[in-house]
Amino acid sequence: MIEPVDTQDFTSQPERRKPEQFEHVKFRIDAGVARMTLNRPEHNLLNEAMLREIAGGITHAGERDDVKLIVLDSACKVFCGGIDIGEYTSQRVFQMLDAFHAAFAGMLEVGKPVVCVVNGPAIGGGAELAAFGDLVIATPKARFAQPEISIGVFPPLASTILPFLVGPKIALELVLTGEPVTAERALELGMVNRLVPEAQLEQAVKDLVGRINGHSVRRKACAHWWKSASPTGRIGNSFCGTSTKCLYGSHYGANA
Repeated sequence: MIEPVDTQDFTSQPERRKPEQFEHVKFRIDAGVARMTLNRPEHNLLNEAMLREIAGGITHAGERDDVKLIVLDSACKVFCGGIDIGEYTSQRVFQMLDAFHAAFAGMLEVGKPVVCVVNGPAIGGGAELAAFGDLVIATPKARFAQPEISIGVFPPLASTILPFLVGPKIALELVLTGEPVTAERALELGMVNRLVPEAQLEQAVKDLVGRINGHSVRRKACAHWWKSASPTGRIGNSFCGTSTKCLYGSHYGANA
């Protein structure tokens, strides 16, 4: 007989940290833009602390009236290598689930556009971070992959959002094969908005940010409308149950 588990016995509720206290995410605000830079060398693997900093940074930016949009980029050669499996153990699965949910729910719920800048590989949870961005700018160095199938599990969030982005058949192919998608192919599939040479990346980001900031009339209302109408917004209502169940199953499937 399987006894019910009270997740509150395992999840942690750490005190919310201020952006200046972050260790793995550089946070700064400049000219109405909250810039969040992933900085956990060498591969930006997502541990609990980093996930909570992502969630905290997005929440902080969302609460500030002087912030118009959020830019998420990387200080490493890899945009994000996915979940740090060193912390993804049976003893810490609920803490990781809680932090994982907080980060992605933050991206869904914030009433401001999130622009992901991808200048390297985005793997597993890192590819899901990019997929949950409202806009994605990438260079030819970017590639996107969901390799979870190699250990016999499905990527929970990618399985939910990819059908909206690329269509059900392509999404199923990406999930079942785990094969990486080049930046050029990602642009063709609609996973990326703009593909630019690396030397022009910063200017391309500035240009896009400037154009968004230039349209100030009812920006907040428009952002809220888009969040509810976009693919990420439409999956928001079922996000908690879907992601938690799939991740929980993935963990024990991988360790069966």
